[in-house]
Amino acid sequence: MELTLTKSEYSLRSRSTSSRCGTPKPAEPITDCEKHRQAMLRLERQSVLIDGYQKFLLQERKNKDEAGICRYLEKNLRETIEARTKLVSELRTMPPCLDINCPDHFTLMPNTNDTQNDIEMINCSDNDKKSSHKRKNSKGESEYFIEFLKEAGLIKSELLCESCNVPMIFTEDDSSSFFGDQSWICRNESNEIGCTKTIRHASYFKFSELTLIEIFLLSYFIVTGMEDFAIEQFFFPSSTVSNWRMFVTDIILDNLQLTSQKIGGVGKVVEIDLVKYHKPMCNDVQWVFGGIERGTRKLVLIVIPDRTEETIIDTIKKWIEPETTGYSETWKTVPLLKKEDYEHLAIKYKISLIDSSSKRDTKKIKRIWHKVNEFLPSRNEVTNIKCYLILYLFMKTYKEKGIDFFAQFLKIVRDIDWEKKQPNHDL
Repeated sequence: MELTLTKSEYSLRSRSTSSRCGTPKPAEPITDCEKHRQAMLRLERQSVLIDGYQKFLLQERKNKDEAGICRYLEKNLRETIEARTKLVSELRTMPPCLDINCPDHFTLMPNTNDTQNDIEMINCSDNDKKSSHKRKNSKGESEYFIEFLKEAGLIKSELLCESCNVPMIFTEDDSSSFFGDQSWICRNESNEIGCTKTIRHASYFKFSELTLIEIFLLSYFIVTGMEDFAIEQFFFPSSTVSNWRMFVTDIILDNLQLTSQKIGGVGKVVEIDLVKYHKPMCNDVQWVFGGIERGTRKLVLIVIPDRTEETIIDTIKKWIEPETTGYSETWKTVPLLKKEDYEHLAIKYKISLIDSSSKRDTKKIKRIWHKVNEFLPSRNEVTNIKCYLILYLFMKTYKEKGIDFFAQFLKIVRDIDWEKKQPNHDL
């Protein structure tokens, strides 16, 4: 399937993953006012995450959790609630700022039952309740979630120091905020230089400044066609969703191209059709050529630049095998090919095209368009139909095989060598 993305079409802000060597500089003192400001920002993000977690888990309650995502997110929800409760307590004991004109003054409302209600929303087992009291640090990413990423192979589970080749220690940076990164640190006493690497080193997560859990959730929403949920419930900016969608579909496209093949063949019947999608806020259109093979349900969806004779013939020759019979309803009402074009395909490439007046002959490809339209987000922002076609083909391919397609996406991400692989665009 020819769904090549232009690498320059998207840009993502990269978070540096280079090692830091040498003696660290002493941290500058933070005023009480700045502590209040940072704490309130963390509190706001925690509340947004908790609300999004709860709505997401409620929506996914009836669905199968083959990848174990909901299980880990429930644990992450509990830890986030605990961290928010602890942060509220810390805020109440912080000394006030004495600057009358300070713009960062905050007034905490008396404690309500909201937090308690949040804590009670998830029924924890006895083991979970006991383990929750043993956690030493609630500032960083959830311990459960970090362990999940390690077990899934999405981040490094061990790392050697580049300077002394000694295993590094996984720890949390004391200066990090609730959404700060943990780090790999070399504790070899004989190594005077020392070395530190972020948890994102050589991983899928290094290409964004979002937190690990935000990147993971955003990827899930994009792959499963839940972009509207990501924007409406988790308040991801639409520009962030758009940029990350381009990055995700670029990864999926590389995988799909490994198994792409022509459809049709000797004695096979293919239904073909052509549809157009309008780009919002402009008069431009995007043409999509579609073909589905009867019996096997093999599918081809290709974005083409126009619907000229040359483009259509080239597309048919490239993606439909010889000795194929093709049915099309579109070209009966809107002639796109001349008589000699049909003869050219029939004689030279042995592809017989039939302009059918019966909707029965093209009902399968029409059904595909209906499903693609259902997969598109409800927002009128489909500026690049290629991305959604890639996601739809990926979902359909593995869904028909009975494979959890997001779990498959994680396997693809895991198997990429992120130390060597870099996007071919400026971040």
